[in-house]
Amino acid sequence: MPPKSSITRLPKELRQLLETMLVDGRLTLDQIMQALKDADAGVSRSAVGRYAKSQEKVIQNLRRMRELGEGWGKEFGDQSTTKTVRTLIELLQSYIFEILMARADLADGGEPMSTKEINQLSQALHKQILGVKAALETEITIRKDQEERTKAAAVKAAETVAKEKGLSTDTIEAIKAQILGVKTT
Repeated sequence: MPPKSSITRLPKELRQLLETMLVDGRLTLDQIMQALKDADAGVSRSAVGRYAKSQEKVIQNLRRMRELGEGWGKEFGDQSTTKTVRTLIELLQSYIFEILMARADLADGGEPMSTKEINQLSQALHKQILGVKAALETEITIRKDQEERTKAAAVKAAETVAKEKGLSTDTIEAIKAQILGVKTT
C-alpha cells in the first residue's frame, strides 16, 4: 500500500482550509501554497497539486452546487416549497455519493470513513428526510385549507344564486349534497 499523502496527514482544520481554497477557485496554486506556508502546514507544492487533481471532480461538483444554489433563489422564487426541497435533497444525495466514492478510493491515499463520520452522515440524511416530510405535510395542509375555502365559497355562491332564482330550501340542500358534496343536517 502506498504511503499516506502528506495532505491526508494534515490536521483537520488545515485540510479544511485547503479544501475551502480549492473549492473557492479564486486562488492560484502559489497563493494556496503561501496560505498553507503561513499556517505552517509543511506540505509540498506537488502534494497540493496531486491532492487538487484527485479532488477535482468533487470540487467541480461543489462549485456547480454553489452556482445552482445562487440561481435557485431566482428561478424557484414563489414556486412550491416541496419542489425546491426535493431538488435540494436529490442534489445532496448525489453529492454525498460522490464524497463516499472519493473517500473509498484508498489507492490514491484516501481514508475510509470513520464510524463517527458515517453516523453524522446518516443523521444529516435523516434530518433532511424529516425536513422533506414536514414540508410535504405543510403543503398538504395548506392545499386542504385552500380547497375547503374554495368549496365554502362555491357553496355560498350556489345558495345565493339558488335563493335569488326562488329554489326551495330542500332543492338547495339537494344541490349542495349531490353536486358540491356538502352534507347538511
